[in-house]
Amino acid sequence: QQTDRYSFNRNYNIQLDYTRPFGEFGKVEAGYRSQIRISESSTFADQLSPVDGSFNFNYALSNDFNNKDQVHAVYANYQNQIKNFGYQLGLRAEDALLETQLGAYDINSNINFTPGKVAYTRIYPSIFLTQKFKGEQQVQASYSRRVNRPRGWDTNPFLDVSDPFNYRQGNPNLQPEDVHAFELSYSKFWDKFSVISSFGFLNF
Repeated sequence: QQTDRYSFNRNYNIQLDYTRPFGEFGKVEAGYRSQIRISESSTFADQLSPVDGSFNFNYALSNDFNNKDQVHAVYANYQNQIKNFGYQLGLRAEDALLETQLGAYDINSNINFTPGKVAYTRIYPSIFLTQKFKGEQQVQASYSRRVNRPRGWDTNPFLDVSDPFNYRQGNPNLQPEDVHAFELSYSKFWDKFSVISSFGFLNF
């Protein structure tokens, strides 16, 4: 078997950020980010004929896979400090859309496309707290909600057998994975070195 694969990718990014300080320690940040990724790929597989040794088109292993991934987000952060206590509060709203086109060949080598779509709108908060103590010590605690989005081949449902030792197949209906991250850390500073210990917990 021999396989030829062609791909074409385009990325578009727009980002706007605004920062305004308040008082001695306060600061407000806000912004907008738009990211669009377009990917088009074609796979052509030929199977070796045991009869005459020629390569013939294998419609079952050949395919087209196109996807357009859009993520639009706005965010705002506020941070300040009261004596030895510092805090930062953040909020991000995200609107995402993943559109796919699955092109499969039939026995007559005609290609037929099946559309797919995954869309969601979600809110991602975050909070960071810092308390300083005497003797150059501080304790930090944080919580944030994050997202792991499926990318590229994660959503391609066609079986890739180009590597005989590793077959690969994706799922066009994959949903984004939310992660709740908690972290607690302690820091101690001296003139020439420091000690930092931390504990983290992730909840998927």
